[in-house]
Amino acid sequence: MAGRPRLPVSTFGLIKTAKVDSGRFRAWSRYRDWDGQTRQVTATGLSRNAAVTALKVELIARSRVGGDDSLTADSPFPVLAAAWLEDLVLDVDRADSTKDIYERELRGLVLPFFQHFTVREVSVGRIERFLRQQRAKSYRRAKHSRMILSMVLGYAVRREIIPRNPVREISRMKKPPHRAEVRSRQRDGTVCRRQRVVTAREPTARRTGRPSPTDALGAASVVVGGLVAAVTGPLQLAHGSWAAAYLVLINGVAQVALGNAQAALAPRAPSRHVLATQLAAWNVGGAAVIGGTLARVPLIVDVGGLLLVIALALMIRTVRGRIAAPSWALWTYRLLLVIVLVSIPSGLVLAHIRAA
Repeated sequence: MAGRPRLPVSTFGLIKTAKVDSGRFRAWSRYRDWDGQTRQVTATGLSRNAAVTALKVELIARSRVGGDDSLTADSPFPVLAAAWLEDLVLDVDRADSTKDIYERELRGLVLPFFQHFTVREVSVGRIERFLRQQRAKSYRRAKHSRMILSMVLGYAVRREIIPRNPVREISRMKKPPHRAEVRSRQRDGTVCRRQRVVTAREPTARRTGRPSPTDALGAASVVVGGLVAAVTGPLQLAHGSWAAAYLVLINGVAQVALGNAQAALAPRAPSRHVLATQLAAWNVGGAAVIGGTLARVPLIVDVGGLLLVIALALMIRTVRGRIAAPSWALWTYRLLLVIVLVSIPSGLVLAHIRAA
């Protein structure tokens, strides 16, 4: 004969009552606790109904998933937050400064909104409404609020107080585009500040409204190359036409073309330090190649070639990652860089042969 079926976890069986000697009534029932053990729970009252009511209150208090006597899904959210902070203090993998930041953001961002809710009432809809309010103030504020709230509710999931973390169900927050501050001086001398969106692929000249350093140096090289050709042509100086062609084609046209392609294809604009290093390496390297060739000093030409390689390496490095331009444009840009890079050793070999 089969035995009595086992009660499901967090449920109770038949409630029985009896009158005790003191005139009070006692109610009891079998309860399947959170750890799987079946225990007898009792309560007393002045009447039979009072005893049953007291027993039901006791059974409801024990009806929790986690089995913790102080935290349930019906506990106030600030109580859960305090328990999470106590657990955070014991975390040896986080620095004390990080713990202080978490506590400050919990008290300043999250608790003012959820302090009157229970843990069960922190639902996906309320979290969405809370994050929309924070997002209206700033993206950073909403991002930190979501992170803190997710950690608190994740702690509740690990304690088996709630079955899932509702923060994982909310909609994704999109990071806003970078906004750069632009200052313009008015006629009366005051400085007006305005915000405008700066996209990653917008060329430098278009962002600033004036020619980029690459365009300025390239144009200057073309002008100097024209002057060199005008001076050395009638005089029939050795290497005069070659120096003029190098200034126009390499320091001028190639620098402008590759520089503007880099600005258009780079996922984000190169920093001022990187751009300054690249321009200095390209132009100083070109000057060293010309000077070393004219003076027949191959060592100077080698130094110039090394600087050109550095500039090309920076051009390749800054154009990485996902880009919005067509793939053929990216590969064409890389092919041109490789062609220039391969031609450098050939020029260095020719410089040594001529000097010998």
